[in-house]
Amino acid sequence: MVMGLMAACAWQASAQSKPGVVVYERKTNVHLRLPPEAEQMKAMIPEFQISKMELLYNETSSLFRRVKEEEPELPTAGSDGPRFSFRMGGMGGDAETYRNYTNLLTVTSQELGPKKYLVDDTLKPIKWKLEADTMTIAGYLCTKATTSILAPQRMGIRSVTIGADGTQKKDSTVAAPKATYNTVVAWFAEGIESQGGPENFYGLPGLILKVDIDNGWMVYTPISLSPLGNNKIEPPTAGKKITREELRKMQMEQMRSLGNGMRQGGPIRMQ
Repeated sequence: MVMGLMAACAWQASAQSKPGVVVYERKTNVHLRLPPEAEQMKAMIPEFQISKMELLYNETSSLFRRVKEEEPELPTAGSDGPRFSFRMGGMGGDAETYRNYTNLLTVTSQELGPKKYLVDDTLKPIKWKLEADTMTIAGYLCTKATTSILAPQRMGIRSVTIGADGTQKKDSTVAAPKATYNTVVAWFAEGIESQGGPENFYGLPGLILKVDIDNGWMVYTPISLSPLGNNKIEPPTAGKKITREELRKMQMEQMRSLGNGMRQGGPIRMQ
């Protein structure tokens, strides 16, 4: 990481208006999204999930995607039930999000089960509040900006108690909590001419180098900056074209199916 940032410092003097690639470490505190009713699951699931994401950018467009690398499967509860893993955040697998800030266009390629879908949409502005605070990140002077987003909905928990004879003795369901909002803190570098940023964050007068969602739940930190080189910033084309609402409905249906079919070899089933 140190070498990557040292290279960035050496390159930045002539990089302000040049296309580039920034690789982020995405660190997610998985435990913070578990409801109180699932306290016992903390012993079964690692507290943090760490992955790498990259943003290809220039003055008018960007492409955000996962850095392809092997990801370990997270442990599960019980050895007799089906195995599953948690993947926090919206981007996974071969998902890609392209944004054109001149034409106000966004194109997302998203995996859902064995299929891939393509969603075209209009790029909507984010209501940022510019703050007076500054800090240096990867050799760039960055300014603080904040906004609020709808928090990911936590899952409801269904607790099932099984007697010694194998029969169900008790079945109680705790509903998922109501929707809340998370504070997002972003640090952007005016010295890099791009409106791009990681995840779903963009639209500031400089490249977003760091993001903190909900006070440490998910944090993006740059680990390398480099010239664009042979990489191309083009919208993804693979997948069946659908609307964002259709994709959202299919995602909810997949979550319901997962909750209905998943058993963990113990008294808890996630819905």
